[in-house]
Amino acid sequence: MVERDALRPSGDRRAPTAANTSAMGAGLAGTRVPNHQVSSALAMASLELEYLSASFMVDAADFFDACRPSWKWPNLTSLALTSQLLTPDRHWAAMIDKMLQAAAAAGIEMPRLETMEIWNGGEGLAALFRYQSGRCSSIYWTC
Repeated sequence: MVERDALRPSGDRRAPTAANTSAMGAGLAGTRVPNHQVSSALAMASLELEYLSASFMVDAADFFDACRPSWKWPNLTSLALTSQLLTPDRHWAAMIDKMLQAAAAAGIEMPRLETMEIWNGGEGLAALFRYQSGRCSSIYWTC
């Protein structure tokens, strides 16, 4: 198993985002490096959607960074994204908090939202943040 930190230059403690993970994905079969431009385009396109699942195509942090405070998602009921930030590594805690706050801000503008999932998975890793609405709305987090 290749450790995530083994793929970073020595002393590089930056969070694994689209901007700095090209080396992380190099040589790992099936690893896709999210692209900020694709995240921005998908965020804008999502304004008209009812369902969006873009796992490993964009990073949730980039997606929510691209969202504007004036945006509304009148039809979106389900949103599923992945984020490479969701790891047990506490170095990224502040960035995870920022991403989840941005997700919450966007979620407020999604009046029909039933489910929002942000997850990450790989060999030896499973992490999930889930918001589910209903009579008793709930938030679930595990890593």
